[in-house]
Parts: sequence; structure tokens; C-alpha cells
Amino acid sequence: MEVNNICSSAIVAQVLSGKDNYENWRACIKYYFLVRDLWDVVEQAPEPLKQGKGYGADFKAWRKRNLTALHAIQISCDPSMLSYIRNMTTAKDAWKTLAQRCAVAVARDADRTHILELLKGIKEHDLESTKSVLTSHTHLANAVIGDSSFTAFHFAIFKGQLDMIDEFLSTMSEEHLKKQDRYGRTVLHHAAKSENTKIAQSLIRKNRELLTFPDNGGDIPLNYAYFALDLLRHRPHLAFVERGDGINAVTVLSCQPSAFLAAVGIKQIYDLKVTHVYAHELLLLMSKTIAVFDAAQCYRSSVHQAMLNAAQWGMTEFIVEVIKPNLDLLMVLDEERRDIFQIAVAHRQEKVFGLIYGLDATKYLFLPYTDRNSNNMLHLVGQLSPSLRLSFNKSQVQLCKCKENYNGSRSASLSLL
Repeated sequence: MEVNNICSSAIVAQVLSGKDNYENWRACIKYYFLVRDLWDVVEQAPEPLKQGKGYGADFKAWRKRNLTALHAIQISCDPSMLSYIRNMTTAKDAWKTLAQRCAVAVARDADRTHILELLKGIKEHDLESTKSVLTSHTHLANAVIGDSSFTAFHFAIFKGQLDMIDEFLSTMSEEHLKKQDRYGRTVLHHAAKSENTKIAQSLIRKNRELLTFPDNGGDIPLNYAYFALDLLRHRPHLAFVERGDGINAVTVLSCQPSAFLAAVGIKQIYDLKVTHVYAHELLLLMSKTIAVFDAAQCYRSSVHQAMLNAAQWGMTEFIVEVIKPNLDLLMVLDEERRDIFQIAVAHRQEKVFGLIYGLDATKYLFLPYTDRNSNNMLHLVGQLSPSLRLSFNKSQVQLCKCKENYNGSRSASLSLL
């Protein structure tokens, strides 16, 4: 059977879109695998050992069946579900990942008595009663209650009882903590909303990846500014903890202009003034922590990538505060060997480009610099739309003529940009 001849309509009636149609999707595609003798590859068959230069016949046969099953799974998913498995190489891993993403434990009718007992124990802070229920019915720790997306664990978080939280955590796996509600929020998002950093620290000790899980609006837990600041005052290294895909809180913050007033509309400024103060102090904490990193730590902690992100997204405040004690980060380059000022030009971030005026004579180091394709700043400006090109050209002319001191140059840039 050739992989190329498979289409999703021949496998499932509807592609997998999430939790709502997972059970029907699972039944259809499982039957498809059973009929074609592929189910063992998906469910349990281990990868055969590679033997010799050309590998053994068993491995070649397994590889063909694995690719057939993996392809069937991939084309039976919508783009959002495919994003979770697109880099996986075995059907078994893809199947397991989709099950973890979509299979939600729901409290059955028979469990309602125990759910009520559990909620009562949480409400009355009856640790022994709660422990007894969780010991006998461990699945209830993560079971969704009714038609909501909330669990008993959510109630325990908002009650703020640390010993109760630790009891729940003793029955839960790291994967359980990764589960997101209908708004994309993990338990750490809810702990952040409750501003209870002690509970947050318990959750992070169990699974550090929670720090960088975004909700449906793109917010990670550290976006709750007061919570983040309180937590990082005591444990600043948490800002650099990465999840499996290399993302950490610093790289996320570098892509979110809404954390800073410079990118917020006038009507929002009043409401976000306090948040901005917290976000700015959070940025200062990160910057000071970066200043004591060695070169290897900077690279491992994605600090270089955060600077590149900030240039692309117009995060002038992020760049300024990080650069103050870390001048060497001005020299970071992306894959095209572009510095932050060239990136600013390419992505139409005039305010970031305007920061070059604050570099006194150092700015002349960057003017002739060319990227991997031998483009300098003027070449990149030439690729912009006419209106944007005019604005950047004025800045370039000003740079070429500039002989003033730092303050004079900076005020000139502000009038142009």
C-alpha cells in the first residue's frame, strides 16, 4: 500500500480538531489501522534494531509500516492538531501525544459522591479527608467537573492551601499538570491569577515547563506581572528555564509589546500603568541576571534569540534595559547574519532603528555591516514600501552627516522617526 494514495476522507469522516471530536476520530482511525494490520505499530510494536550497513529486513518492513501509519495520522488532523506532532518520527509517539492532548478525564456519575466529598474537604481544609479520597480515587485529582473545564485541583489552588496542593501533586504526573482548560490555561496560570507564589513554586518544582505554556491569548503565567515579579525576586533563574522546544520566559517577553506602555493605546495606558511598572522591574531583574551569565549560559538561555525577537517586534524598552549592563548583546546576529538594527529595518521597526543614535561613535560600526547576502542597511531600506523607505532614508542621511554629540543626535532621531 503506497502512502501517497491515502487521503483523509478515506480514513476518517472528519479530521481531528480537538477534544470535542477526539473519541469519534480515534474510533475511525483505529479501525483503519486494524483492517490494514498497522495497529501494532501504533500501539505497542517497538522499533526493531538496525542491523548492518543497509539495516535488516525487519527494520525496513517496520519503517514502511510506521511511515504509513504516521502519514495517516498526520493527514487526519487539522493544522492546529498537526502542529503537536509534525516533528515526530513514529506513529506511536504521535498517537500518544494526541491522546494526551485530547483525552480529558471526566467525573462519571458514580464519582459524584466522591467529588463532593473532595470539594468539601478542600473547602473545610480537611487534609485527612482529602488524602483519603485521592488515595482511593486518584483519577479525581484531574477529572473535569460537570460541563466546565475546571477540576478539584483548581478549587484547591484558589483556596490557597499549600499542604493541600502538595497532596494533590503527589498523585499527579507532569503530563497532568500540562493539561489546559478551554481557555488554554494551565494550573500555573490559575496560581498566577491568585498571586500565590508559594503554590506556584510547588507547581514549578513538579514541572518547570509550565512557565512557558501560553494560553489561547498567547499569555504565559509570567505575563501576570505582579505574580512574575514576586516569584523572580526570589528565583530569577526561572525566567530562563526552557521547555522542550527551547522557549523560555525571556524569549516570550521579548515578543510581547503589550507588556510595555510604548506599544499600548492611549485608552489603555491608565489601566496598564501599574502593570507596566511591574513589567519594567521584571525586565530589570532579568537584565541583572543576564549580566552575570558567561557566554555559554547566554546562549543556552536563549538570550541572543530574545534580543533578535525584540528587534523584530519593536521592543525598544526591552532592548535598552538589557543592553545597559550587557553591551556585548548589541553584536548578536540572526541566521541571515543581520544585527538588531538591520532586523529593525527589515521589519519596519523605526523606533528600534532609532536607538542607534544613542551609541555615540559606536554607531559607525554598524553602518557598513552586511548580512549573509551582502546587504547593508541601505539595501534593506530599498526593499521597503515607498513611504517607509522615505522615513528610513532620512534617518540614514542623518547618520551619514551626524557629527553631533550623543544628546544632539538622539533628539534629531526623534524628530525624524
